[in-house]
Amino acid sequence: MGAYDHRMNADGSRNPAGGAYFRLDGNVLTPVINGVTVANGLAFSPDGRTIYVADSMTRRVDAYDVDLETGAVSGKRAFIDLPQGIGFLDGATVDADGGYWLALMYGNALQRYHLDGSLDITLKLPFSSPTKPVFGGANLDTLFITTTKMRVGKETPPGFELNGGVFSCQPGFKGIADTPLVD
Repeated sequence: MGAYDHRMNADGSRNPAGGAYFRLDGNVLTPVINGVTVANGLAFSPDGRTIYVADSMTRRVDAYDVDLETGAVSGKRAFIDLPQGIGFLDGATVDADGGYWLALMYGNALQRYHLDGSLDITLKLPFSSPTKPVFGGANLDTLFITTTKMRVGKETPPGFELNGGVFSCQPGFKGIADTPLVD
């Protein structure tokens, strides 16, 4: 398998758009969003009524409405179409104001988007491959960022030597506490 060769099936074959996002109903997995090749960027709005999902291969993040009573997902709409040349979309989180933070693997950056999908902030990073931002700390005002040493291609991007660790910063925003699961 190559450095960025996503194989989705147990037998090693590719199945473009053959994946799905699932909801856990008791002990049963229920597919709610189909047609995904490489799932990433999963996050919920602070009120839980919007789910953001990404497919790294299409470079797109979509937003859906979530019915809080039934868990049904509907109203698919484009949220972000990531242009070529600024990295690959990876993990994401949402802050208390509803801003969507997206890790740009091989892009040396995190990007924060407004509720309408417009770019708000690009936070340049000294390492090349952020994989997942998450808010933590006593006041949920520290943004922790995981990274990977995985390579794409033969070139070594600037900051590659710093990859593989966990970093933190205080970007001036606060996260939201996770909601405990109900039995």
